[in-house]
Amino acid sequence: LEDGRIGAYAISQAESGFTGVRAGSSDWSVQLSDGKGILAGESMQQLNATVHSRNGQLWLETLSGRLGTGFIAANGKLGPDLLDLQLTGASIPLTALARSHANLLLDGKGDFTGRLTGTPDAVNLSGDFLAVQGHAFHQPFTRASGHLSLQGGLLSLTGVEVRNHSAWHRIDGSIDLAGAHAISLRVKTKGARAED
Repeated sequence: LEDGRIGAYAISQAESGFTGVRAGSSDWSVQLSDGKGILAGESMQQLNATVHSRNGQLWLETLSGRLGTGFIAANGKLGPDLLDLQLTGASIPLTALARSHANLLLDGKGDFTGRLTGTPDAVNLSGDFLAVQGHAFHQPFTRASGHLSLQGGLLSLTGVEVRNHSAWHRIDGSIDLAGAHAISLRVKTKGARAED
């Protein structure tokens, strides 16, 4: 994991207490406690993690902490070449995601449960989300939920339901966040005003 970076994200200004154990030539374990730093422009606090290496493979046994006003947790295979992490987030500031994909124009708070796979330079993300009191692409919502996947800059949405007071939308399809920025969406709408 070059520079501690996964995709466009890296923790900066990090501070933590730690303890560690080395067993053999390539096996070790490190526990971080009460760490803090900055991730995607958001403050990280109460960061705790256990990372270990066995035969050159890095494993994130546990990670938990506060991200802005939300909470994150992760565990799984950390590299050095391939990632396979289970992720959970609660009340995560959506502006943290918007920093790597400014075209989304995201705001609000979101919960997420899913998986991060791929390589540190080519991250794939998939999972279920619930977002509240925000906006995406300048469109306000009171609640949005569904399944998303992000692979190679292509955001795919499945069974996404968006509510803004009495308006309801169901969205399926894809948005290219890189390259040509092509949009291919099927949208069903009820109770929305034409100017929305």
